[in-house]
Amino acid sequence: MTRKVSRTFRRYLHNLVNATGIHGLKHLVNARVHILEKFVWSGLVIAAIAGTIFTSLNQFKRYKARPTVISLERDYRSWNGTLPAATLCYHDHLDSYKADKFIQEYVLDFILAFSSGTFDSIVVRVSW
Repeated sequence: MTRKVSRTFRRYLHNLVNATGIHGLKHLVNARVHILEKFVWSGLVIAAIAGTIFTSLNQFKRYKARPTVISLERDYRSWNGTLPAATLCYHDHLDSYKADKFIQEYVLDFILAFSSGTFDSIVVRVSW
């Protein structure tokens, strides 16, 4: 029973590593790769995992020391506010009742101002 479980687990692990998208793991189970190349790939994979753990722990220590970082930029005139390449929005993002109410009020205000306007009131509002 133990041999069968061990063999099944190894076959599952082999298929998992062979199908993964992590570069380097496929080379560890490939039968056509030389043993020295497998050692190199295993060293690279271990170094990548160690680097990931080190960076994650370092960032976590930074977060624990100062959880909130506030920085103010004084050169606001040279800000470059680039827009994101893609924006995700949920499907029904507009409340049609509120939109209709707002549009009716806005259009009604515009029509009333336009219809009751005279040349003198326009000149007074637009101060040149």
